[in-house]
Amino acid sequence: MSELVTDENVALAKKILETHRLCDHCIGRMFGKAGHGYGNAERAGLLRDAAPPGSMPKAPIGECELCDGLLGEIDHFANLLVKKAEGYEYATFLVGSKIDESIVASENAIVSEFGLTEAEPVRMEVNREVGKRLFEITGKETDFDNADITFLLDTAYDEIKTDVRSLYIWGRYRKYVRDIPQTKWPCTVCRGRGCARCGNTGKLHPTSVEELLTAKAMDAACAQDESFHGAGREDIDALMLGNGRPCVMELKRPRIRTLDLAKLETGINEHAASRAGICGLRYSDKKEVVGIKDADYTKTYLARVVFSSPVNERKLNEALHALRARTIDQRTPSRVAHRRSDLVRRRTVLDIALLSLDGEKAEIEVTAESGTYIKELISGDGGRTQPSLSGLVGIGATVYELDVIAIND
Repeated sequence: MSELVTDENVALAKKILETHRLCDHCIGRMFGKAGHGYGNAERAGLLRDAAPPGSMPKAPIGECELCDGLLGEIDHFANLLVKKAEGYEYATFLVGSKIDESIVASENAIVSEFGLTEAEPVRMEVNREVGKRLFEITGKETDFDNADITFLLDTAYDEIKTDVRSLYIWGRYRKYVRDIPQTKWPCTVCRGRGCARCGNTGKLHPTSVEELLTAKAMDAACAQDESFHGAGREDIDALMLGNGRPCVMELKRPRIRTLDLAKLETGINEHAASRAGICGLRYSDKKEVVGIKDADYTKTYLARVVFSSPVNERKLNEALHALRARTIDQRTPSRVAHRRSDLVRRRTVLDIALLSLDGEKAEIEVTAESGTYIKELISGDGGRTQPSLSGLVGIGATVYELDVIAIND
């Protein structure tokens, strides 16, 4: 940062004030990037002290041709923000502003006229000074990266918009029933608006893991809305057991940010009853949401399989051995081809073992890469998965129940 009080800057300030009637905030701001630790009005005072007496006239803020009194309204703006934030719990904030276009145009004209290279935009001074005053009033801190609440102040109309940072809560969920999806599933006919097909609910399923788990969390945080982020998802008819699937509940525009997470966990589990549950609640952030969505954890499944006829145990074990540590090619399954791209995906079956066999029924444990279609690994899906257990054994095979028993994170 360059020095503030120089012969060149003093002469330039005098020259500006010969043709423009500016308050100390505005003349100081023309040199706002020079020097360190000064307010703009203080900058003007230092330059005036170095100039010949009477050569730098000072205009009252209300008579400033540039800001037109704007910088005399800092307390007023700060009080507007305090009122706007009533009812919201927040520890940090950020102030942004929209300045009247005529003020911005006048400022740009002066900067251009005198070739100023160290001027600070009026918007930055308003943001900083209102922020400083808000800190004095509330004791809350400014946070440029992750503020709990961000204010956008329209100085021309005293209008304020707020962006309240979401509250993120991490946990691991389990799903104990086979007829609910992980997330809300909008009706494909009305797209959530409500119609005869969905009984005017806007949904294809009455509830979901998302709704069961987030309802109490939204109530606790007085949140306006929510999103549910899981590390992958299981089929609707599959259980999620074992250590549970990592997830993050995003509570949008929360009014309360400090929650008793142990009490919340109990409340959620009581509400979800025997359909779903969650454990290990802790605070999270947006970065972890991205990590969860990008995660490629291996998973372990318990598949209950029925063959088209009784199967020989030795032949079945030989087929399982052939699949162990094997890379398979899976074309998009026919059951989801209507909503997913028709691709061939290569996945590795890390481990597969027979747990029990009774005639044409078997229980098989499978550990595979993320994104492996377990039902098609068993059935072959009419040749769309190669190799498959059905193909290796030589008889039809279908998974009639599937449980996720471990997320290997």
